[in-house]
Amino acid sequence: MKKTWDIVIAGAGAAGCSLALHAARAGLKVLLIDRDRRRDLGRDLVVDVERTAFEEAGVGFPRADETPFEVKAFHLTTPEDRDTAVLRDLPNLSILYRRYVRRLLGEAIKAGAEFREGTEALEPVIEGSRAVGVKAKGSKGTEVLRASVVADATGMPAVLNRRAPASFGMEPDLTLDEVVVAWLNLSALKRAQAARYLSHKRMAADETYAAVALHGTYSTKLAVISLEHDAAYVMAGLKRGRGLPTPKEVVERHCDETGCFGRPRIRNGGAIPIRRAMDVLVADGYLTLGDAARQVNPMHGSGVASGLIAGRLASEAVVSALESGGPTREKLWRYAADYQRGRGAVLAGYDAFRRSADRLSRSTADRILFQFTAADEVYAGLASRLPVPGLAGLSQKAMAGLVHPWAFSKAGSAAIATAAAFGVYAAYPRTCSRSAMEKWRRAARLVFDRLGG
Repeated sequence: MKKTWDIVIAGAGAAGCSLALHAARAGLKVLLIDRDRRRDLGRDLVVDVERTAFEEAGVGFPRADETPFEVKAFHLTTPEDRDTAVLRDLPNLSILYRRYVRRLLGEAIKAGAEFREGTEALEPVIEGSRAVGVKAKGSKGTEVLRASVVADATGMPAVLNRRAPASFGMEPDLTLDEVVVAWLNLSALKRAQAARYLSHKRMAADETYAAVALHGTYSTKLAVISLEHDAAYVMAGLKRGRGLPTPKEVVERHCDETGCFGRPRIRNGGAIPIRRAMDVLVADGYLTLGDAARQVNPMHGSGVASGLIAGRLASEAVVSALESGGPTREKLWRYAADYQRGRGAVLAGYDAFRRSADRLSRSTADRILFQFTAADEVYAGLASRLPVPGLAGLSQKAMAGLVHPWAFSKAGSAAIATAAAFGVYAAYPRTCSRSAMEKWRRAARLVFDRLGG
């Protein structure tokens, strides 16, 4: 008799491992598959994650050997190299993604999950209107892995979502506007050169310097020189565009200018999605999470925190569905509603803000960042929360608006779009209802169609 599982999860990244860990802890028969070998699992990257996300997701906090450095402050600068905000007591930290995901996988296996390395998900297996397994290719050839629930956590490729039937409602396609390319370099530090560079630039060690809108409105360069951790780090992310440098070129130019990058530890990059989550996250016997579901922060593209949290939420819905009659779309809807009404609403708001900002010229972006961006708003963006400006902040913006009315109007339009998108997603249907979903989608389109997405 063929072996079956309660859930088969395709993709052993942060989202897939989180789901596998929680499902196994709940006593489910879990199969986690990934096309990579275990020794190669997890992209070799430095990623930023909110500190609170680990507790919210119910997973372990990163250990010292899973963090490349610990910064004491975050500086945000405008395209014209003007400081606009300096943050202390940062809400996020940088982690070594590969090391952290490998530990998470080990914990999932220890909890009872089965892991098959070198096993590539090809397509969901559909019987009638529901998913009943995954067709996969491994060392022994192609086989069908049958399960009560199938989960696509394959990252940006969204392998199963792309091959799911139209009736599932999965829409994984991305426009060029919804993709950014990033490149990073983490190297050992040349201390003497670093000291000279910091002195010349009047910069502090062990602090992050973030320059935005240098190469198009949606572009970022983050740099850290850590004397405490003997590390030099730079990451650049920007959209593809005619006349623009590649992120790798931006990174290499920075390394040459500073002269303090020694033996490389990590040099890597790739494309990442920068949009809100897909409208539909579940179907009969099926769900999707992580980058495959576009659960990322559109302001900076990191989806690790979202994937970890979604893993917990999805597990809770699967356990409840299996205990109460079966994993129908209606029973799994709890996961979609919990995510979209909570974290999804915040990130939809930031997607609306990003789309509004994309229309700005470099000079207008510089003015808005310098005149209308407060430190608490930058903090909220890093923490994946919507900012709530106080009376003093509103008064300051109003006074600046008298001097720069055009920039003020643009900043105001972006704020209105952000609030509107948040409101729509916070009202995502609590239950699976076709009429309620159609009504909700009309409201979402009303917000995003005006912003080109």
